[in-house]
Amino acid sequence: MNRPTFSQPALRIWALAMGIILVSGGGVAAASTQQAATVSPARANLPAFSCRLPAQGRRTTAAARINAVRVGTHAGYDRFVIQFANGLPDWSVERARPPLLQDPSGKPLAVAGRSFLKITLHGASMAGSYSGPRTFTPRYATLTQVKNGGDFEMVTTWYAGLASAKCVRVFTLSAPNRLVIDVEH
Repeated sequence: MNRPTFSQPALRIWALAMGIILVSGGGVAAASTQQAATVSPARANLPAFSCRLPAQGRRTTAAARINAVRVGTHAGYDRFVIQFANGLPDWSVERARPPLLQDPSGKPLAVAGRSFLKITLHGASMAGSYSGPRTFTPRYATLTQVKNGGDFEMVTTWYAGLASAKCVRVFTLSAPNRLVIDVEH
């Protein structure tokens, strides 16, 4: 089998490109519902981490449709992303203590971790728009597990299990609309 050969200039260009990606804070996402690698934005464009919760945001549409959910790990933080097809719902991210409860039954929900975040989306649903996993167990440095706690009457709940209590960075992105929760390592 013939192996391709590369000139020294081509190897230098490849090494330079990889160095730029690493220096810019780029990271590869894993456990995506689409199983596609993505590169995170440069760290300089990200908001600061904060230990003050709850974090909250306002809707841009009356009925947001969740169409993708993914987790990933990056240098210094783990990431949980909820993507919406048509705008953002009202959202909140807060610390939670067991028992973690399912919507609407109120039954206990087991989530791996020692510390927990509750992500509540008012005016959002997965019905008919998201058929991917409802549980992610990546066992990253901080993000241990993410589970859907319910999707009932336009209120969707997710719980993130963490290895320990850490500061978070919560922000939204557009094109496509996303709620991003980063957890420090």
